[in-house]
Amino acid sequence: YKRDFYRATWIFTALDAGFWTAMNIRPNWLKHILSFVFTIYYLIFADQAVERVRRVRACITLEHMRVSWNKADTPIIRFITYFDRPRIAMQHRIELPRRDAHLPPVGIEVFFHGSKEAYASATRCILHTHGGGFVAMSPRCHEEYLRRWAIQTGVPIFSIDYKKAPEFPYPYAIEECFDVYEQIRETNGGCLGLEGWFHARDNTPKAPLRIIGTGDSAGGNIITALAYKIIESPKPLVPLAGLVLVYPSLDFNMRCWIEPKNADLVRNESAHSLPSLAETRDHLGHKSPLAFGPDTVSAWRRIRSQSLQERTGARVASLKEKSARLMMTSQASYTADRMLTLDMLRAMVIMYLGPHRHPDFEREYYVAPIVAPEHLIAQLPPVYIICGERDPLVDDSIRFAARIRQAKLQLWKRKHAATDAAGFDEDLHVRLKVVEGASHAFLHMVALYPPTKTIIGLLGGWFEELLYGDVASMPMPGREGISGQQRGKAADDLPAGSLSADERQHIEHWQRSSLVHEAELMDRRNQHIYNTHVLTFEHNHATTA
Repeated sequence: YKRDFYRATWIFTALDAGFWTAMNIRPNWLKHILSFVFTIYYLIFADQAVERVRRVRACITLEHMRVSWNKADTPIIRFITYFDRPRIAMQHRIELPRRDAHLPPVGIEVFFHGSKEAYASATRCILHTHGGGFVAMSPRCHEEYLRRWAIQTGVPIFSIDYKKAPEFPYPYAIEECFDVYEQIRETNGGCLGLEGWFHARDNTPKAPLRIIGTGDSAGGNIITALAYKIIESPKPLVPLAGLVLVYPSLDFNMRCWIEPKNADLVRNESAHSLPSLAETRDHLGHKSPLAFGPDTVSAWRRIRSQSLQERTGARVASLKEKSARLMMTSQASYTADRMLTLDMLRAMVIMYLGPHRHPDFEREYYVAPIVAPEHLIAQLPPVYIICGERDPLVDDSIRFAARIRQAKLQLWKRKHAATDAAGFDEDLHVRLKVVEGASHAFLHMVALYPPTKTIIGLLGGWFEELLYGDVASMPMPGREGISGQQRGKAADDLPAGSLSADERQHIEHWQRSSLVHEAELMDRRNQHIYNTHVLTFEHNHATTA
């Protein structure tokens, strides 16, 4: 990890250890106080905190997960983070009845920064499904960034408080969210307090709402499954206008090695960065069986002296040569992650699916959105993804972005009768940003991890771009090469809370210094494993000798 992210995980570890130590204390007021006291103790004695957390996670229960992830909604934590939650004009909860009267209503938390009149007349909105491993958390646990997005974008944010597993296992949450979406489309937002199909001022017809879907972690899984369900709905529905996914969980298969078909997708990402292609390592190139690749500076120096045609040919030959070589998955590489361990992932999957369901992870794309057929992926709206370099789920994002690129390109070729990719702007269809030295759940570290506010601003810029029109000319963070003077026509509607020019410049500078290109990930990951295992072995051997 980078130092600032490691510092944040140190505090999170102390919080988990403190809250787990006090979780069975009664009454509640005493439990809340002692949770904070124990946290201070574990901040001082960090080794004890690590050991306490390790023991709990090894056989983690539903109660432990909920205590850990719901702590942001406890009185003391809310008091401490009060100033990290910016004030907004409107936040309230709506209980939306289900179509089936026998089912409980759906809770929806509304975030909006503006007048009641502006809320009612809104023509754009964001639909949010929160993370929490399918078993925990609520929209209130995500207030710190949702409020910031409400200010920056100026549109209502509807965060669905879907029912949690294991009480409501798969596919209940997806069906619940689809019911909400259907009602929003049928009433054009009227079910949530918007004007509906006619302007209140002159009773003229309104266009359908422009809706952007977003979700983090488990919420990224649910919102992507919802996008598929909308596309496949027998009743025609206006689809989502975009998807913004934050460290999404898209594949429930837990593997040690990347399969050849998936390895090709990962390697094909290297086409966007020739230097990174030359520097990508594989562990068959080392003399040591535990090492992960020779130094490649001289290799890149040789490639740089070649012509473009020679370099392209070398790339194809290199991909063929490596087609059978082994690469470790992010889950195997970061099995001891400080934020998300394999034991936690396994427990979440079991609880989400329930005791009576045995899905095929290679075919059921509502469970694992990454395995959807190409024709369905090609129909997705623009998909923007951000995740951490050290996240056990980072491979999900890389593979999904690669599959979207591939599917969209093939669809574009068929529509334009083209044989190559000339004229295809992939940036309009999919983007992937990987945060250097970070793992999972960084959106919940506003007070602890300095880049979090910058990342929230970057994501807010993506929302502005998707909400306010001409994607090709919006000067938003994350779209390189666009000058600050260019702007789509609809961008005149940008809210007062939109980022200033200086803030956008800061985000662009941060991206240049703190993001990792997809093509560099395997090289960095293998070097991390080499440093962790081989150098540790050599150090211990030298010490013993």
